This record gives sequence, structure tokens and C-alpha cells, in this order.
Amino acid sequence: MTPDLELQTTIVNRDDELQRFILEWPQALVAIDAPLNWPREGYNRQVEYQLRRAGIPVFPARFIEKLTQRGIALSQSLKAQDYEVIEVYPGGAQDVLGIPRKKESPELLGKGLMALGLHGILTKEKITGHELDAITCALVGKFYLGGDFAPYRRPQ
Repeated sequence: MTPDLELQTTIVNRDDELQRFILEWPQALVAIDAPLNWPREGYNRQVEYQLRRAGIPVFPARFIEKLTQRGIALSQSLKAQDYEVIEVYPGGAQDVLGIPRKKESPELLGKGLMALGLHGILTKEKITGHELDAITCALVGKFYLGGDFAPYRRPQ
């Protein structure tokens, strides 16, 4: 499998920097590593139950409240600018792809991504775990656009 992705990452610290970075790219899909909605009731979203049943550990959106608030706000802003936005859980994607997570070994995660056919930024000397997760999100976005993904959706 050769995903054919041009990889570029940058480290940003504020939401306005992140928005400016995203708006430099004409793509219509943004894959965000954060919960993009709250549970309808209770503590867990249905997707969190689904992931756990599939053997993928995940934090509930309510547990990572500030990240969830940030993800929702960013998603709403980007959707208002005609971007398609999807929620991605890179650790879960790495589990499904059979590659290590960053907490296990950022080096092995980078090698796992390269084994999937990704190149470019992965050879950077000081790549961070956050960048590797962002690359995983981009890969999931590519799969999503190609119709090759496992949807976990909120029931209607």
C-alpha cells in the first residue's frame, strides 16, 4: 500500500496559528485528533463504547473536557469555512493498522508508518509523537476519502 501523501508538519501552540496553518491548504478534509461531540447522556459517547468493545482503549470525551471543547470549537469554525471535518483517534488507528503507538515508542511508530509506504517527514531527525499522531490522522483522512475506513458513528 502506498498512500501517496505529501507530508508536512509544523508545531503550533495556539488555535489561531492552527487555523492559519489549515487555511493555507486547499484540501476540503481536516482530520482532528480530539472528540468532536459530547455524549447525548451520561459519561461516555457510543463511539467510546464501540471502541472498547473492539479492544481499543479510549478516554471518554468528558474525561478530556478541555480537549473536547477545543475540538468542537475548531470543527465548527472549519465547517463554517466549508471544510469537511472528521474525528480521528490516532492511537486506535495505530492499533487497527498493527503499528506501535507513540507511548510505546515514537521511533517504532515512525518505522511502522514508513512500512505502510509513507515517507518524507518521517526521516526528520527530531520528529515528535504529536507529529506522528498528526501523520496518522492524515493517513486515516486519506483512507476516509478513498472509502477504506471503519466508521464509528453516533447512532441517529
